[in-house]
Amino acid sequence: MSDLTTFLAWFSGITENIKKQPTPAQWAKIKAKIAELEASGPQSSPVAQAAPPKPQKPKTATAWKAQYIEALMALGVDDESAKDFADMATVDLNRNPAEAAKADSASMLN
Repeated sequence: MSDLTTFLAWFSGITENIKKQPTPAQWAKIKAKIAELEASGPQSSPVAQAAPPKPQKPKTATAWKAQYIEALMALGVDDESAKDFADMATVDLNRNPAEAAKADSASMLN
């Protein structure tokens, strides 16, 4: 058994035959499969390895401001202040809103 998916498929099959509690033989099989899985080490998941999706380039001023606010909040700016900064920001659809937020927050804090 090399991964959790295989174990879960096997476990699903074996549990169909368990009515109440597993018999000692069934329990021994379950424990053996779990030990086999543990011995194979941690399995990496494609989901866990995947990078978070990059935000799409905004096509409207509203989308640009939403990404700008999100970036400010990621930098530690509170929600209300981020919205105020976004209202004052110059929307440039050719400029990355996260980069704009970083530059603007640095200049506002100085």
